Amino acid sequence: MKQTASTLSWLDFSETERQKTMDIIDMFREQDTRDELGIGTIRDAISEILFPGTGTMQTRIRYFLFIPWLYQSLEEKGVSSENIRNKMRRAELDLIEVLMESGDEDGLIGRRSRGELKRLPSNIYWFGLGRWGIRTFQGSQEAYHRYLDRYYRMSEQTPIKEEEDGVSTLKYNWHPSLPPSPDDFPDKADFKLSKEEAEYLRDRIQTNCPGSLMAWLAYNGIANQDANFAWELPNIGKYPISIQNHIRHARNFSEIMHGSSLLYNLMLAELTNQKDLEQDYRQDLKSWSELIEQRKKDLAEWDQEDFWLTVGKKSSIPFPAKQFAINWIQFALKTPGSMIDDSYSRQLIRNREVALKKGNARLTNQKARDLWNGAAGTRPLDFRWFVAKRQIADICDVLMEK
Repeated sequence: MKQTASTLSWLDFSETERQKTMDIIDMFREQDTRDELGIGTIRDAISEILFPGTGTMQTRIRYFLFIPWLYQSLEEKGVSSENIRNKMRRAELDLIEVLMESGDEDGLIGRRSRGELKRLPSNIYWFGLGRWGIRTFQGSQEAYHRYLDRYYRMSEQTPIKEEEDGVSTLKYNWHPSLPPSPDDFPDKADFKLSKEEAEYLRDRIQTNCPGSLMAWLAYNGIANQDANFAWELPNIGKYPISIQNHIRHARNFSEIMHGSSLLYNLMLAELTNQKDLEQDYRQDLKSWSELIEQRKKDLAEWDQEDFWLTVGKKSSIPFPAKQFAINWIQFALKTPGSMIDDSYSRQLIRNREVALKKGNARLTNQKARDLWNGAAGTRPLDFRWFVAKRQIADICDVLMEK
């Protein structure tokens, strides 16, 4: 029987779901970031509340300018819908080489893959470009490609201009106040923002993501590369109350749910008879339970009803994911120290994985278990802080210069 490669396809209006799916595919290449117990929708909702428009595969913030600049250049040349995908791919691959020559390779997408790069920056940043209002075309990247021929025809019939009442006669694909590309772009490029570019990106975030931690930090020039999590930032008590609540929700959920991923890996270590790993995970769980005990008073005062209302406004949380999280949180707050060998907590983990993966659950399937490499989803949730703090720093480094 002839085998055909599997493909994924999306309706044009489901760009958000498409972005999530692509991020999941990429994250599964990293053993420590997998969503083994199906709480990704909750994690992503919190991430979007704190750092809207970011994604796990994003790196430097100037890609938010590189991509529209490249597309604008191709639009000016009238590249057709049929050819735009290949032309843009070529332009993005060429940009890798240009950025390599700049000497600043930190955060360079495709640094290792070069011409073999599968997922291009334009795809990685597409959702964020729309979320920040830099991309004004509403739709998927493929829909934009298909639309271009029509756009050119409409441009010829109705030139883009601003009427006296401020309404454009033809919609732009990109924000009209986007800073122009440097004269030598794309032949030369690096990740250093100009002051105009930094101000533009800061204002785009502030305008389109008001009330978010991302907007607050960028606007107030707060960049802290040393903090491993957003809740390690200093002086949080001086932040707006709503943002303090968001950070509190994120911290509590991350720290409590971390125990579930550690227990899951401990159970796998036991089933695979890896004594050293088993000992490591038991020690990690002991440290986790001590942390929960230390924070027990704060956690007891956590407004979980508000937490679920908050994340529910951002995303539709599947009932099984919510119920699993609720059950784990309730039990963890009562007796965190006894959960390592407790039959209820272990059954909770087993039932959740089986419900998610059916016959491919590692805890019940030997072949699936053989693919486990010792760590799956063991990193505490940081809700894209690692990405966001780099991007905020790119803005603040420029705006704080004297």
